[in-house]
Amino acid sequence: MTRLSQADRYKNIPTLINAFTGVVRARPDARLLIVGDGDDRPHLEALAAKQLPPGCYRFAGLLSDAAIQSAWEESSIFALPSDGEGFGLVFAEAMSHGLPCLCGNRDAAREVVQSDETGWSLDAQNPAAWTASILQLLAQPDLADSMGTAGQRRYAQLFTAEAFRGRIRSALAQNGFAGTS
Repeated sequence: MTRLSQADRYKNIPTLINAFTGVVRARPDARLLIVGDGDDRPHLEALAAKQLPPGCYRFAGLLSDAAIQSAWEESSIFALPSDGEGFGLVFAEAMSHGLPCLCGNRDAAREVVQSDETGWSLDAQNPAAWTASILQLLAQPDLADSMGTAGQRRYAQLFTAEAFRGRIRSALAQNGFAGTS
């Protein structure tokens, strides 16, 4: 779930498409779902059509809230090889749905995804690393489940509105702003 715009090429969707060529060679049943839209979508669709077998990928475009919910429920891994995220709210959202997350290792997504706990941080320019990580999670569902469960815990502890309010109250109290609500 991302913007597919030329201005956001730091999201490195081509890395994900390139990585998925190796995934489908090893796991022909694997499917890649790309949710989002933008002016770079035609280029990315052409790249996918050139590199991936028909039927193993789908560009879903913009989805309704109900369709997004269905996409989360049907997914087993969330991967976004960005190397320029300011925070990566989409990773927190994926964790709330119990998905192990693969993120780039050069941006703030690493503050959301805890490598080796809730997923892995990988070189966004290395499709082979993404292929290997996706295949490992597909081959080891217990590992994927444990990362997904750890992600749900992390989401509940840090990224819910209640958790955020609690951290703000604590910070304000520590800095002499008692009685804030």
